[in-house]
Amino acid sequence: MVLLEMPDEKWQQINDGGYLRFYVVRTMMTMATSPRSSFSKLYDLHNHSKVDHEREDYDWEKEDDISLIEILMEELHWYDREVLKLWLEEGSYRKAAKKVDIPYKSIGNTVKKTIETLRDNYYAIHLERIIRERTGLRLD
Repeated sequence: MVLLEMPDEKWQQINDGGYLRFYVVRTMMTMATSPRSSFSKLYDLHNHSKVDHEREDYDWEKEDDISLIEILMEELHWYDREVLKLWLEEGSYRKAAKKVDIPYKSIGNTVKKTIETLRDNYYAIHLERIIRERTGLRLD
């Protein structure tokens, strides 16, 4: 359905670019792993009520961090996000480069830049939370 509802110009760009298979696989993976996707909601894939939040050793902070990283990932440029995901799947710059026929140095530069962006945004949000908690000020 995602492919059928896609605007013609985007479909043409993906098809001409030769990365239709990559796009389809990544879209399906995102739909299955994102708790905000309609697919995930339809099949109740991320129902947190199944998780025992009352356990003494449950790590609420880790859950908050994962949610924050998911949000930050969605804010990335689509290319950076997809290259990072591919690198995480494949485990190396060379394997990722071979899979999509992009130079491994380009993959490496993109991954490094994307991780740096995620890190900067993550720490900026944490710093803002700490300042808000300690001063009671609202930062805009």
